[in-house]
Amino acid sequence: MAWTPYHDALMSESIGLMSEPNWYSQPAITNRLSTIRTELASAGASLNATQDQKLAQLLTDFENAYTAGKQANESRYAELKSGYAARNADINNQFAGITAGYQQREADLLPLLNNMGAQARADIGQQFTQARSQAEQDLTSRGLGNTTVRSSVLGGLTSQQADSLARHDEAMRQAQFGYRSQLSGDTLGARTQQATMAAQLSGEPLGVIERRTDTAPGLSDIANLVATMGRGSASNSLLPAMVPQMTFGSNGYAGMYGQR
Repeated sequence: MAWTPYHDALMSESIGLMSEPNWYSQPAITNRLSTIRTELASAGASLNATQDQKLAQLLTDFENAYTAGKQANESRYAELKSGYAARNADINNQFAGITAGYQQREADLLPLLNNMGAQARADIGQQFTQARSQAEQDLTSRGLGNTTVRSSVLGGLTSQQADSLARHDEAMRQAQFGYRSQLSGDTLGARTQQATMAAQLSGEPLGVIERRTDTAPGLSDIANLVATMGRGSASNSLLPAMVPQMTFGSNGYAGMYGQR
């Protein structure tokens, strides 16, 4: 007999079975077969033995295809994550070496900067020591060694030395600041690049997770199967109309069940 809209609605209720957590399990398949047979009987229709056997095999193959597809998807997904993790580790190691190199360069050069200008400072001291000695000789030769002139001349040289050392020290501080800024900036830049690269690398696996697509028979396949059954004829056109649309399975369902 022809399938009516009423019985089509009855059959669609069985789709609710697919929301169960273990809807691909063998007990669930058995329950679905029982439901389909009951609904066919209530409509005054039935499957012949060959059709019933093929329907049972079809649902079982759904389970097998789902299990195989799930395993393949999980394996592919694990390989992707493993590959990203290995690449991230390699790149992070390379950047860690670069950052360590900048840090070592900074550590090596900073002590040299601390001594920067030491010789020039000593030269200034030596220069004014000689100037004072020369002034003493000149003042003594002129008979001014014990006068206030001596104190004024030597005091002026001492003040000049202090000013020269102050200007030298300020110049060294500015130079050291520039060098230290450059060294620390290079190190900070390397760290920033490493952090940016790490963020990009960690974002790519997250993108893979978000875009993950699995290929396996799903709920919609069973839903289409049930709907197709509702549109067919219970006795003659049920399996021929239904099976050619199912393209997955051992050798493709169209080839297995398309001929009667």
